[in-house]
Amino acid sequence: MRNVKRLAGILLALAMICIMVLPCFAAELTGLKGSITITDNETVKASEKYFAAYKILDLKVYGDAETGEIDTYSYTVPRDIPELVAFYENYFGLDSTAADFDVMVVAKINEINEEGKLYDFAKAVLEQCAPSLVKITGDRIEGGYRIENMPLGYYLIDDITNPAENSYKPVSALALQTATPDVTVEVKAEKPGIDKEIDDDNDLTTTDDRVDANEAAIGDTITYVITSKVPNMIGYDKYYFIMHDTMSKGLDYTNSMVITIGDKTLVEGVDFTVTKTDNADETTDLKIVFNNFVQYNTEEFTDAPIVVSYTAVLNEKCEVNTIPNTNTVYLEYSNSPKVECDGENEPTEEDKAKNPTGETPEVTVETYTTTLEIVKTDPNGKRLQGAEFTLTGTAMNTVRVETETFELDPNGEYWKLVDGSFTTTDPESIIDGVAVSKEKYESLTDKYSKHTTTTIETREGETLTITGTVGEDGVLRFEGIPSGEYTITETKAPEGYNKLIDSITVTINAEYVEEAGEGHIVYTYEGATDVNGVASVTVVNSFGDILPSTGGTGTTMFYIIGGLLAVAAVVLLVSRKRMSAEA
Repeated sequence: MRNVKRLAGILLALAMICIMVLPCFAAELTGLKGSITITDNETVKASEKYFAAYKILDLKVYGDAETGEIDTYSYTVPRDIPELVAFYENYFGLDSTAADFDVMVVAKINEINEEGKLYDFAKAVLEQCAPSLVKITGDRIEGGYRIENMPLGYYLIDDITNPAENSYKPVSALALQTATPDVTVEVKAEKPGIDKEIDDDNDLTTTDDRVDANEAAIGDTITYVITSKVPNMIGYDKYYFIMHDTMSKGLDYTNSMVITIGDKTLVEGVDFTVTKTDNADETTDLKIVFNNFVQYNTEEFTDAPIVVSYTAVLNEKCEVNTIPNTNTVYLEYSNSPKVECDGENEPTEEDKAKNPTGETPEVTVETYTTTLEIVKTDPNGKRLQGAEFTLTGTAMNTVRVETETFELDPNGEYWKLVDGSFTTTDPESIIDGVAVSKEKYESLTDKYSKHTTTTIETREGETLTITGTVGEDGVLRFEGIPSGEYTITETKAPEGYNKLIDSITVTINAEYVEEAGEGHIVYTYEGATDVNGVASVTVVNSFGDILPSTGGTGTTMFYIIGGLLAVAAVVLLVSRKRMSAEA
């Protein structure tokens, strides 16, 4: 869609400047004038305010100099205002020496206008270029404010009723051209926006550590920062400003809301209210209602930053591995000053029936946590159950330990494989045109249901050491752990098997990766294999009296010695037979 809009903007711009190649056929007509009238409405009294117009694009008109008949026209960048040329170069990333510079500027302005981002652009132009632009003011008239005797062009209109140094409140952007040299406009406020980030180090002292994705352990505290700004509420006598925040089931709100508007710290229960709702799907909704928000429609607060911060704790119900724990926010706001509202700080159903409130797009941030799993097998790859392991690490707070048992169930979803693992793939399945190998199944008729046993271990002191037992599927999972170094120690081997002598060290690394403007966490592992986003370690137990550490010589030496002894015995036997025969 953006490319379509860009193409449309370029085609429009080309149409607007195509006359630039026609001066040899038509003369440039100069001295054409227009006007802008800003009218009162039910709540906005433009006739009680003052406005100024700033021209940011020239309009060149070509036609018959004798009859005044117009052939065509085009918008161009005023080259005699270097500050404005430089602004367009920097703001849009364009080269002013390029032949299509004017075309691209017009196309860019057209594009941001269609995307509803004109206010920020207009404010940036005025803040950086207004002192260099020609400022045209007008007069109050009955029912509004009128600016006359304006050369044709593209103008920004600024509210200068309460002027302050380098403080601008653009209210409109208008094109005065040959078809509509006299324009009438009704003042409206701009649409507010909202953003949300995670403060990665939880200190709120700087903004350079704010991200839209992080990683954590169960029990860790996460700090969220929501930002917006006070919109220009010109014409409103009541304004709704409500933030709707939803946390996934793995996050617990800690009742820690802090809100500032500019230099003012708001008081909960007086300046704002927070309503917490626990939903049936275990998500949590927070509704943040700003009380009497229109009070900030002053020179002091207009455009002032709104900063909302609070914390949540990652709990034992969290998602793990590649599935994030999400926190989403959107802003609900008033979008018409003409509507008489009955609600005090929130719109009533009647208010919404008269004119629905506006809503911003949702903004979502993500928190990840991962899993370290132990797969227990014999030397032939058959899964073993019953082994016990401890996991030790300093990065953990609380860990969710999961083991699984399977029971025969004719309505179950699992089949048991000969290697001791379980699968949901029906032995009669055909995958990509190939039948599943039935030899891999222990039974083609027995079905099982899975039951998960979960225990929660919480750290006491600097290091957390937790113990778990391998389930019937030969797997033990430690879930909800962050990046760090971990030690796995086998404390009990399956019956009839040797215990692993040496511990295993696994390092989990987390990297913040941004793609297409969105960030997420990618885990990598040392000492473990990435299996569907899980750090997986396979531990093999063998028969015998002693099982050396992984990678050792194992029982091989005993086999070699035994083999040598057997060979020696055979040689000795043959030798004795020969000696007997010779005798």
